[in-house]
Amino acid sequence: TCYPIDGMQVGVPVQTREIHTIGSYDYYTDGRTLMRVSADGTPENLSETVADGVKCMISCEDGLLVHNANNGNFLYYIEESGKIVELYSVPCIYAVSAVNVHGKDVFLSFKRFEKEGLFGSYMRFKNDTLEGTYRINLDDYSVEKISDEIYNGLFIFDDTGIYASDEDCHVYKLDFEGNVIIKLRESK
Repeated sequence: TCYPIDGMQVGVPVQTREIHTIGSYDYYTDGRTLMRVSADGTPENLSETVADGVKCMISCEDGLLVHNANNGNFLYYIEESGKIVELYSVPCIYAVSAVNVHGKDVFLSFKRFEKEGLFGSYMRFKNDTLEGTYRINLDDYSVEKISDEIYNGLFIFDDTGIYASDEDCHVYKLDFEGNVIIKLRESK
């Protein structure tokens, strides 16, 4: 939903679909499903290739990144040719993840849950060595775990590093290798 602004006046909200054009295709989400529209206007449901889930799309230098925030099929990359590459996934029934892009590197941080607990809660995997923060290269699709720390927010404003927040409201500045440069805020 967008609110048009004219000077000091806020207009009536307008519902619009977020569309990304990559190569000769347009991409958008329809609920939890990724859709592709060819140049002739033919829509294609991509559920067979990209798992359904709560999605966000991030434009990259040479393609489109699709992030499923709450399931184990975290990241897909759509090349200019229309080829879809699954970048990273893990088995789980639920996950919490954050993602951001810097140049040709995608940064992903996540925790995952194995089963349902009491009263609608979820239980994490015990001694999980997969959880943490990763760097994925968009040139060769290589994946490298750069930290065991889990962040629920990754923010990149420039070439100096990543601002990362965790679930305890701590805020850090990281280098692009996942090392903490400075702790900016500590919750008490």
